[in-house]
Amino acid sequence: MARHFALTVHLHDRRYHGADEWPPAPARVFQALVAGAAQGRHVPEDAARALKLLERLAPPVIAAPVARRGQRVSLFVPNNDLDAVGGHPDRVGEVRTKKTVQPHLLEGEAPFLYAWPLLEEGDAPHLKALFES
Repeated sequence: MARHFALTVHLHDRRYHGADEWPPAPARVFQALVAGAAQGRHVPEDAARALKLLERLAPPVIAAPVARRGQRVSLFVPNNDLDAVGGHPDRVGEVRTKKTVQPHLLEGEAPFLYAWPLLEEGDAPHLKALFES
């Protein structure tokens, strides 16, 4: 019988703002796991080993909750170009750019499910380090 590493993901406000991506790519989940495991710039050795193992696994099967597209809105956000205004944070309003978003609105409370097939029987205990660090 095949064994899998299964991860459920719940969104805080049942909205997903990824641009034209449905369901969210496994790379986004991986980024969240790295951010959650990191302690500043340092990733503990057990967590780093687990992340490297996860990188080697085949892509996961993804189960996504039912969702519908929300209203398209325009936001004005910093353009990440503070150098253009001499590096002065007080002038961030001068480097704003328009960003149009159209979220996916999740129906009900169902989470996302990502299930990676494990390579070996002993892989599962190593992956637990991602949740214990």
